[in-house]
Amino acid sequence: MLWGKKLLIQQLQERLVPFLVAQGFQQLPLSERDRKSREMVLMLPLGYLKRTHEENLELVEVQLHPRRPTFVLAFGVAPPQGVTLPWAYFPQSDVRVADLPEHCRLYASRRSMKWFGPSWLSFGRDTAIQIAKTIERAIELLPEVEDYFRRGTVGSHVKCICYSLDPSGKLKVSARST
Repeated sequence: MLWGKKLLIQQLQERLVPFLVAQGFQQLPLSERDRKSREMVLMLPLGYLKRTHEENLELVEVQLHPRRPTFVLAFGVAPPQGVTLPWAYFPQSDVRVADLPEHCRLYASRRSMKWFGPSWLSFGRDTAIQIAKTIERAIELLPEVEDYFRRGTVGSHVKCICYSLDPSGKLKVSARST
């Protein structure tokens, strides 16, 4: 499995990241606070992908599963004023996807929240080919991410989690999907 994950990271860096860079994203290393966390280093080996659109900062994170050679694309929009959470404030430049009041994930299958990765049925077959097909599938679904960035629409492979505080200050969590 370790070999499969290394191969996945290599192919993501060679195929998915250049595709996103061609869309205007900039690949950035993990922040100092995230480099101190083993969990964050393992989950985000490709760092962050960010681009500005008008005054907003659009974020994409390629998040890897801790044990399997699979990934999910997490994304959202950081407003110019940054994000204020009940426990912290993050300026726009320091915001991560999980810090956003609404953050989303692009799944291979939203209904089952299936991450992108080789099928268990393909075990024993050429892993490199299976991973390449998986990455191509993620690229095919990226227009759903762009639709969210431009119009706020949630595509059929996207699920968004929204955090807010009710008038009493209690944290309220809701989901948005089609």
